[in-house]
Amino acid sequence: MDFENDNKMDKMAVEMLLKAPLMSKEELDETIFTLRKMAIKKSGRRNARYTMDSWADIAYDLSMKC
Repeated sequence: MDFENDNKMDKMAVEMLLKAPLMSKEELDETIFTLRKMAIKKSGRRNARYTMDSWADIAYDLSMKC
């Protein structure tokens, strides 16, 4: 995966996580499933958890700045 698409995927994932507190349970389940698929595509099945953790960390930092 090239660097530009990687950054777009990271940005999209963080934006999805920032909207998560406003979602219903069904929407949240769908979002988590989508994020998991994106993380697997980005870094492989073994490292998907670490990718999702890094996205969550970035989203948390951004939400605390506001």
